[in-house]
Amino acid sequence: MVIIESKNVFLRNINSTTDNLDEYLSWLRDTDTNKFIVSAKSDYSMSELVDYVNQKNLSDDTLFLGIFMVNSQRLIGTIKLEPIDSKEKFAWLGMLIGSKADHGKGYGFEALGLILKHAREELGLKLIYLGVDLENLAARNLYLKHGFKFNSSKLNVMELELD
Repeated sequence: MVIIESKNVFLRNINSTTDNLDEYLSWLRDTDTNKFIVSAKSDYSMSELVDYVNQKNLSDDTLFLGIFMVNSQRLIGTIKLEPIDSKEKFAWLGMLIGSKADHGKGYGFEALGLILKHAREELGLKLIYLGVDLENLAARNLYLKHGFKFNSSKLNVMELELD
């Protein structure tokens, strides 16, 4: 189990049997709030979510973690590196702060900093890619603050060198 902690948030594996996934499911079903999340759909089922979490947890080339509040242990989002290419030293990143009440409070910034440090120091990665919807200004700004730059050949792809 991976546990990475900072002042306000910690990252750890989501357990589909012990963690309450009801709120997570509500985020995926809320296509208005999560219009930039490709997997969001109004008819997402609990069994689909449980299968998804279990599949990610069992994958050798995926680090899929929940973003939890330190003070309450409440799940507020997810963050993942997938696929992780250990040979070429890169991964793709995906992130969701699903809880509307926690948008704009810096928790995503904190969680992103934790996963990037882990990717560099523990996984030995050199490059992180991510796809971002150009209309998602909050996400773009978050990634830019962490040093991501837009890829010169693909407009909606950002990258960060971890050296």
